Amino acid sequence: MTNGDFSVGLEVLQKTPSIAKDWGRVGLLSNQASVTKDIQPAWSVLKEILGSKLICLLGPQHGMESTVQDNMCETSHSIHKQSGLPVYSLYSETRSPTRQMLSTIDTLVIDLQLTGCRVYTFKYTIAACLRECKKYGKKVVLLDRVNPMGGTLTEGNVLDESLISFVGEFPIPMRYALSVGEITKFFNKKIGADLEVVTLQNWNFSPWKKELTRSWIYTSPNIPSLESLYCYCGEVLFEGTSVSEGRGTTLPFQLIGSSSVENNLELIEKIYSYINDGSFYLRATQFQPTFNKHTGKICNGFQIHVLDPDSFPSYTLGLACLKAFVELDKKFSWKQPPYEYNFNTLPIKLITGISNVDSYIKKDFDIHDPLWSKGIKDYLKNIEDCLLYDRKIISYIQ
Repeated sequence: MTNGDFSVGLEVLQKTPSIAKDWGRVGLLSNQASVTKDIQPAWSVLKEILGSKLICLLGPQHGMESTVQDNMCETSHSIHKQSGLPVYSLYSETRSPTRQMLSTIDTLVIDLQLTGCRVYTFKYTIAACLRECKKYGKKVVLLDRVNPMGGTLTEGNVLDESLISFVGEFPIPMRYALSVGEITKFFNKKIGADLEVVTLQNWNFSPWKKELTRSWIYTSPNIPSLESLYCYCGEVLFEGTSVSEGRGTTLPFQLIGSSSVENNLELIEKIYSYINDGSFYLRATQFQPTFNKHTGKICNGFQIHVLDPDSFPSYTLGLACLKAFVELDKKFSWKQPPYEYNFNTLPIKLITGISNVDSYIKKDFDIHDPLWSKGIKDYLKNIEDCLLYDRKIISYIQ
């Protein structure tokens, strides 16, 4: 069996529509990546099953069709052209469903593909839905989807809960190895909403590889490919710095560079001296972002080529890249607030989940310091009762 043989919750529902017999009036939180294997969108599947009982649609950050590029760019409420249903934006004047949005439904169905990375905001939109549905007595049904980073390997420290934000709300590591349903169950331990998960079939816990029989549909504009997805979990660190993470190019999170770096070969040599396990290749290159950091400037840097997704240490490589830029980029600096609606805290603190990280990261910091796996043992214990699929989950840094 290859990982391409799995069925997501939406497909399980499509095959067994009786699952929905007691849902009553339904709202659906989804986006353009919420599709079946044959690219039928979730709203269409639910419309076929529920008919007039599908009452409204809701969309996360970037919009239901993922048309908006950057962070803190809100989307408006609208009417869905294909179905005629109202679309409520949960990245607008509110990031939680309001009482009015939920007033006409009995059940909120959620079908969102996550990236397997702590800082990706969609999961906190799910948490907000759990809280509000509990508050207003609504049922939540989560149509499960796989973790595209795989389901057996975690990386990174657990979030310091003094740094709770829209990119980190619960004590999970950067790479958390749970399916969408499992991470939702973990959140719901604290929230206590009426939650049902429509589980996956035949997930074998490996990363979502390129040779799959199903397409990767970008979850948001800057995760356009599997390579961007694999790299995102580590290279997202550069969102908290002056270094370009490739936004404004066609290869976000694969292209990393700066207009103030002089020698990209030296940069690559540094990174390989910190980590070189054969699962990736760094190709020296230059690029010119058309928006975001270094707009219109030539950046010296590299493209990350993922050779082995099964063993690729995304976050640890991100730390190695960060260390090299701290050493060699003469104009390296930390990006200042705001970042995802936090107007006071350094973004790098919110991203790493470590309160003193800006003072710790000097030229001689150690990417294998226990700091980078702090809290992971407790995390692995705390998720045991949330696992829907039997496997062993380990930490990359022991």
